[in-house]
Amino acid sequence: MTVIQPRRIVAAGVAALAVLAALLTSRWAARRYEREYEGRLAGAVAAYLAIVTPPPMTPGDSDLDLAKLLIRVRGLAGVPPLTAGLEVYHGTVPLRDSRSGPLPASVLEDLRARDVVRFVGQTAVSPLKDRDDWSVVGAVAVGPTEDRVARDALSGLVPVALLVWVVGLGWTLLALDGERRRFRMAFGACLAGAALVGAAAGANVTASARAATDR
Repeated sequence: MTVIQPRRIVAAGVAALAVLAALLTSRWAARRYEREYEGRLAGAVAAYLAIVTPPPMTPGDSDLDLAKLLIRVRGLAGVPPLTAGLEVYHGTVPLRDSRSGPLPASVLEDLRARDVVRFVGQTAVSPLKDRDDWSVVGAVAVGPTEDRVARDALSGLVPVALLVWVVGLGWTLLALDGERRRFRMAFGACLAGAALVGAAAGANVTASARAATDR
């Protein structure tokens, strides 16, 4: 039996780390595109509501007419692919689903102070402004859902590629103390599986970017 060479262990370890890095990078990049999509959607819905909702009849009141705003918000239910995971707040009060709970007052104050889309956890929150685009009267929040643009890194062709890589890695580990030719064949299969994982993960990121752009 051949003594296990340290460089063979290092090679197997590098192949494993490369696959892990590909999966983590794929997930991070896909989530980045998802966050960008959520932020843009929250801002677009907030701008739409500010345009289509008239001000109240009270003179000098720059707020949005709450009754009309509620009608516009209910009308968003007609486009579920765009509004899944979406909530609209007037002040801190949710208008779509009371089970969402109120918007934290600190978040609303931060929106009024900075006037930019911000993320609270994994949820994008955009300021909802009056028709004069001056006062922040509420917020639009968009959170991730199961049918969002970003898919888990273990989607598409990644599981198949992972299976090929696991088989190759297992063969490599069994051949660590084997003859050189056997180890080279096993390690070659492991590298091929790692390359497949990287290609599948890259395709997953590309699909996420395309879906975010299309939506």
